[in-house]
Amino acid sequence: MSDTSERMNDTAMTASEPSVLPTPLPALRGDCPSPWGEPLARAHLKATPDDFHVVEVMGFEPSGEGEHLWLWVEKCGLNTDAVAADIAQRLGLSRNVVSYS
Repeated sequence: MSDTSERMNDTAMTASEPSVLPTPLPALRGDCPSPWGEPLARAHLKATPDDFHVVEVMGFEPSGEGEHLWLWVEKCGLNTDAVAADIAQRLGLSRNVVSYS
């Protein structure tokens, strides 16, 4: 028998031993008292995908020459890496050749 399995057998609980569960912590929202009292207002910032509108400014214009293909992509509800992976798959390319700014 290996050292690992012996240690596991030594520390394993049997059905007759009581289980000790930690005291549950209060939920992260609402159940924790604030030392400053109740908030003056509540708000939901950037709660939907439409709340995130980003326009990338590259600082240069594509020249139209060279071995790169520059795409303007508009997306909603997907992260940039997932979109880059989808573009690579659709074009039959390796994921590592599709990049973004």
